[in-house]
Amino acid sequence: MSKYRAVLVLVVVAVLGAGCGGGGGDTQTAPIPPAPEVTTATIPGTDPALVGKARSATLQPSDFPPGYEPQSEEPGQGLSIDLVWSELTSCLGVERMAPPAGVATSPTFKQGLATQGRSTVEYVGEPAAAAIATALAGPKALDCLTKVFVADVDRSKPEGATPGPVKVTPREGPTGGQRSMAWRINASVNLAELVVPLFQDFVVIFDRGTVIRLLFLNPGSEFPQTLERSLVDKVVVRASATP
Repeated sequence: MSKYRAVLVLVVVAVLGAGCGGGGGDTQTAPIPPAPEVTTATIPGTDPALVGKARSATLQPSDFPPGYEPQSEEPGQGLSIDLVWSELTSCLGVERMAPPAGVATSPTFKQGLATQGRSTVEYVGEPAAAAIATALAGPKALDCLTKVFVADVDRSKPEGATPGPVKVTPREGPTGGQRSMAWRINASVNLAELVVPLFQDFVVIFDRGTVIRLLFLNPGSEFPQTLERSLVDKVVVRASATP
């Protein structure tokens, strides 16, 4: 690889680390209209005790090995896990009849230039959780997931770059909770003659009325799988624990 291409790799990955999943570039055409991002701190009707439990259950600094640091929680920074979820449930036609009893989203934890993970824990009640699980297992799910992640890669690409094709593949979900689902998202960002592959894992776990979501990203290769399983297990155990 030439010095020019090596510098481009660092530039593209650095930009992705700052903006991937968070709106780093100009959007030309999105397959679905963006939904407003959820702000978990100001949702009316939530139970402060369950909000606190959700916040404690999400990914924590102590869950990670040395080198992972929480990123800024300013709007548009980090993995846009709540925006992805809002767009996904909208595409699936899942209607919310009431606000969640408690919900919290962790910061995006990042190592190096762009290895990242983020989580959300939401207490929605068993009927709402069952409706979402049914929709995610239904015939529209794969198409909606593809549209959502196409839009996410497009809006978060570095300036001057173009997104490549996005492929969403179902994977075996983790063992925690009553029901779990997982998908691998393979995408790429093209800048000049440089193609940067992106690997994302999206994990959703349902445990009675609890919905747990985790999103992981790594450029060039998959997120470290042993660490990913450990992080998922820790969040599930805390979110499902009896207060």
